[in-house]
Formats: sequence, structure tokens, C-alpha cells
Amino acid sequence: MKKQTKVFVGVGIILAAIGFLMFSAFSGNQMYFFTVDEVLAKSKTQNLTGKPIRIQGAIVQESVEFDIRKPLLKFRIKGESGETVLVEYAGVRPDNMTEATSAIVEGKLNTQGTLIASKVMMQCPTKYEAEDGKKGSSQ
Repeated sequence: MKKQTKVFVGVGIILAAIGFLMFSAFSGNQMYFFTVDEVLAKSKTQNLTGKPIRIQGAIVQESVEFDIRKPLLKFRIKGESGETVLVEYAGVRPDNMTEATSAIVEGKLNTQGTLIASKVMMQCPTKYEAEDGKKGSSQ
């Protein structure tokens, strides 16, 4: 085999290996972003159980329960239709939970339709709006 052919084969193998590693790294980290209403609608036609998803919804403040001994946080998030999804998060309760109006939750749905969360992010109403309703500057 000529030296030039060996170089092309070697470069081809390296490029194929890099492509395979990139594909396998990105395909395992796919996560779909849904609203509560989308999850409830899709769960009627598709099996979302065990698939990683991210859901955004308004926090139902009356539903918030936190057991400090476990620690286990349970709360409901609701969509525009008013339907809710129960969220269970094994971890520390976020500091801004009482001020938060909505949450973005990452996790997997179990067979009962409860989202077993691996990450909980609170969304608070903006504190940085000027009195006239316009967003304030950083001055």
C-alpha cells in the first residue's frame, strides 16, 4: 500500500471515531421541553414514562410539602388549562420557593404520572422593573 493511501485510511478512521463519540455523547443527552398541558396531552397518545423531559408550569403554592427528614419536596405545577402534574424532588427545598411563581423541572415521569425530578429551577417575578412598567437598566 502506498504511503498516501495509509494516511487517508488513518485520517478516515480518526474522523469516524470522532463522529461516533460526538453522536453517542449528544444522543444520550436529549431532553424535550414541554408545558404541563403538552405533557398531559402527549401522555395520552405517547408513552413518556422514563424518558428525560423538562416541564415548565405555574407552582400551586397550596400543594407544596417539604419533609426535611428525608429531604423530599413535593409540589404541583399547573398549565394554562388548570390541570396539574405532581413533582417529587429528593433534595433541598430551593430558597426562593415561596417567591417563585413558576418552575422548570427536569426529570422522568413514573407510571403514575408523577415527575421524579432531578433538577428544580424556580422562576420568580422580575424584581428589576421600573415603576412605569419598563424593564430597568443596570444603572
